[in-house]
Amino acid sequence: MFKRSIEFMVLLILILLVILGNAVLADQSKGAIGYVPQSSFAGETSLAYFKGTQDTIEALGYKFVVVDANFDGAKQVEIIENFLAQKDIVGIVVHPIDSALITAGVEKANNAGIPIVSNVSDVAGGKVIFTVTMDLNHVGQLAAEAMVEGLIEKYGEPKGTVITIGGPLSDMVSNGRGDGMNSVLSKYPNIKVIHRAADWNIPKAEEALRDLLTAYPEADGLLSYTDYYDEGLVGAFTSLGKYKLRGEDGHIIWTSVDGTPDGLNRIRDGYMDATADSACETYGQLTVKFLDDYLNGKPLPKVGDIVEDSNATWSPAEVVQGPSGPVLQLKSFLIDPTTVDNPNLWGNKTYMIDGDRVIYGTK
Repeated sequence: MFKRSIEFMVLLILILLVILGNAVLADQSKGAIGYVPQSSFAGETSLAYFKGTQDTIEALGYKFVVVDANFDGAKQVEIIENFLAQKDIVGIVVHPIDSALITAGVEKANNAGIPIVSNVSDVAGGKVIFTVTMDLNHVGQLAAEAMVEGLIEKYGEPKGTVITIGGPLSDMVSNGRGDGMNSVLSKYPNIKVIHRAADWNIPKAEEALRDLLTAYPEADGLLSYTDYYDEGLVGAFTSLGKYKLRGEDGHIIWTSVDGTPDGLNRIRDGYMDATADSACETYGQLTVKFLDDYLNGKPLPKVGDIVEDSNATWSPAEVVQGPSGPVLQLKSFLIDPTTVDNPNLWGNKTYMIDGDRVIYGTK
């Protein structure tokens, strides 16, 4: 664990150097692609989004330019405006914090004739060339179905008390995952659900779980909207003496979403029961590919098309119509003790340092 923490900090420092430098040079003749992340340092998921985007931009021969919004939706609009003032910017990739607020920046890019793509979350308005996101209902359903299976194993029927820790009420990803979870849990009248929003904030998640476990000591399960919360959730479990292994008396069934490397290790170690994969590095890879195809006049998938990759856990994925353009909805994949070692999972890859570069690759 200590070695992993050191490697993680080294990676953060290297990416910080990239952001402070504001660009990584590639073939400048193709121009630059600007990247507007929610945050580059918010755990393993954000790093996977970052590296999937950066590596693909550079591999396709563009200059990579990034400015960190640090979870400030208004700042994302400002960053887009600044990108539009740079003569070498030929396209923009954005990971929206607030799907409605970012519309102002998207519309300015539209007016300037600069194509923009979005990943992880939809944009509420304007014209986006392509969006790549997860089938949010599907990922929530998988996590909830795993919870129901755990309750049936415990009681012989679907009953019990389940705590859910969600994200911001204004966030499309949180709402989509929650809708999928509720569509499953609402089928079972003997399952009591107690919800608390934690706004993608680890200390808030820890506080929420600690408070709810204290108020509802009989709780049977925890359904988390993201593995990003895990550090805080473990803190809450541990402080109350409830961090128990599967099969151990007092174990709280724990299912989640994302499939982070740490989440996979918790499944291996026996503390987490399941997590639904989010293919986090894929968003940037595919959105940049679609942007490059657009810039080169190549056809893009159309609404109704199915995109397939035999080596990907997110396949097959359907293109649907979103509020601002076509959206590729990746499928999720349930990760449990029987599937946790699947080599195609993004959580079974790692960041490797090669000279002054950090490469995302297979362990």
